[in-house]
Amino acid sequence: PIGDVSGTWSITESDMTADQPQCTPAGGNPLANYPLTVAQATPTTNGITVTDAANSNPATDFSGTIKGSALTWSGSFPERGGTTTYNSVNLTVGADCTTLSGTTNWTYVQAPPATFSCTGTTTLSGAKNGGATCTPPPASPS
Repeated sequence: PIGDVSGTWSITESDMTADQPQCTPAGGNPLANYPLTVAQATPTTNGITVTDAANSNPATDFSGTIKGSALTWSGSFPERGGTTTYNSVNLTVGADCTTLSGTTNWTYVQAPPATFSCTGTTTLSGAKNGGATCTPPPASPS
């Protein structure tokens, strides 16, 4: 891994597309702002725990991995009378270890007896609260 990415990240959702208009928020950008907390056992392990406070109360914990500068996870949580599943969250930590960006591919299924569902993609970016705590990758030789 790039190093210890543990800490709180301020996330901004900037774009969302969905296959049903009911799943696309009305209004301008940003679509949402929220904290995302990442916990990594040690800077040399690939396992992470991500606490996402965006869509549920209480916040939802997800298990994921870090490989190089790539953070990934998936999982489900209750939302608005149904269940949202993050099929994949794929984020890349910037070389300076203070930023990240990427996409979330998701599915929403309304609870029975309803039959409504939709899928979509959300684009997001983030900044590390308190600055860099991970070790940037070594500079490439010139």
